[in-house]
Amino acid sequence: MGLRLRNNEPTLVIWLAYSEELCEQAVTEFQKAWDSLGDRTLSTYRFWGSHELDLAQAQDGLVVAGLAKVYHAAKKSIRFINQLGVRCSLVIIDEAHQAIAQTYKLVLDALVVPYEKTALLGLTAIKI
Repeated sequence: MGLRLRNNEPTLVIWLAYSEELCEQAVTEFQKAWDSLGDRTLSTYRFWGSHELDLAQAQDGLVVAGLAKVYHAAKKSIRFINQLGVRCSLVIIDEAHQAIAQTYKLVLDALVVPYEKTALLGLTAIKI
């Protein structure tokens, strides 16, 4: 993620998660890591629960979003998801094994497929 942010300035990295707890954890851990490894000041944008995303301001940084909220925003306005996608160079989906649901596949397809330089990274934990 750090290389994408450093090599594609300005860019957005979008972190998608299923719960508010996972979203907040992503924000906290990213901020800790970026404080040590980052090469510039970046904004972190929250888009879950009662948090809203102002696309006019979201030009460079990390957008942590709840999948359900992004899905509903995309259904409401295809322009929203297109504006988000065009600024993005990496989409990370937490608990990626759940991403096969039709609703979430729509979000991933809209953010990644039209943009040849946008990468997709799925994270999942398995018990051994």
